Order: sequence, then C-alpha cells, then structure tokens
Amino acid sequence: GEPLGHVLGYEWFYGYRFIVNEHVLIPRPETEELVANILAEYDAYFSHKENVIAADIGTGSGAIAIALKKEAPALHILGTDISDDAIKVAKENAQHNDAHVPFMIGDMLKPLADRDLKVDILISNPPYIPIHEEMERSVVDYEPHVALFGGEDGLKYYRMIFADCRKVLKDQAMMAFEMGWNQRAGMEQLMKEYFPHDRYEIVRDMSGKDRMLFVYINL
Repeated sequence: GEPLGHVLGYEWFYGYRFIVNEHVLIPRPETEELVANILAEYDAYFSHKENVIAADIGTGSGAIAIALKKEAPALHILGTDISDDAIKVAKENAQHNDAHVPFMIGDMLKPLADRDLKVDILISNPPYIPIHEEMERSVVDYEPHVALFGGEDGLKYYRMIFADCRKVLKDQAMMAFEMGWNQRAGMEQLMKEYFPHDRYEIVRDMSGKDRMLFVYINL
C-alpha cells in the first residue's frame, strides 16, 4: 500500500524529477494543469510588466514553484511552508533541478507579511479535503495530514488566504489555486464574501472537473 513515489524516493512532475518522502505531498498530475494555466495567464496578464513576483503558499516539495521557475526563468518566485521538514525537501529539489527559488518557513501568508513583501501572483494548492472524507489508505497512512485536510468543509485554508491576501498583493495581481472537484458552490460563495468586485474564473481540468480557481485583483 505504500505509494510508489515513497518506494522510489522521487516523483516526476512537469518533466522534472522531485524528491518526495513522508514530509511532503506527492505531486499529482492534475497539479501540472494548474502550472500550465498559471504560465498561460502569466504571459497574458503580465505581458506589459517586467520583474513579476510570485509566491507559492504551502509549497511542500516545491514542485509548483520550481516547475514555474524552470518554465518561466524571468519570473521571480518564492515558496513558503509551515513545515521545516518540507522546506528542507523543497530546497533539495530546487538545487537538484538547478532552480533559484528562495523558500521560507511560516504559516500561510505570514512569511510574506512579516517581510513586507508584495507579490503579483499568489499561488496555493492548500489542503482541501474535508476532515471526515473517506480516503484511500495509501494516502492517509503515508502522506502528511497537514497537507491533506482543510477543516470541516475543506475550505479552511482558502478562507485564511482570502482574509489576508490584500496585505501581500500588489495593486494589479492574480491568484491561482487548486481546489476540490466538488467545491464550486462553496468557492463561489467565498468569492461573493471576499471578492464581490473582482473577476474570478473556475477552470476545469482535462477530465471536465472543476479543479482550479483564478482570481484577478485590482486594488
């Protein structure tokens, strides 16, 4: 029942090899679609701008941040995670893939706020599984619960980010999230609460499921 990535000690993501262990979530193929969509939006939304800064919140293995840096070398990107062990893995993966990505330890947006950092793109694939949802033993028994479960309805960490994000966003900014396939209604309600005047889009994956949220902020 042990995940193959743990047996091998690595997983492939967006064409790059990432070290994985019990301290980080094994990167999933659907998250590659998030990276692809971020790259497309980055080219379109910030075509007029140089020195675009992005942050990957809850970076885990660093897969999203490192893949983005490899695919868009001009993008300045950093990663944060509350887990010291996860940050160690992310730093190792950045070195292994020859990617300059600074990583900081801290809870959600706090590392950015503490340093008074403002970003153009805020990215997160937060824990979004409801705490009581039944899951395969290969996931529950081997992968870090801090990276899996997002409270009673799975939306706990989105609320935390939405409540504080304007403190760390530049005047024109974009946010990109992975989300659960069945969370459209809950996410749309959060958009009404936190971003009633901002444009957003829920994007389907290749299977036709609602899996990504993009929010476009103009402060």
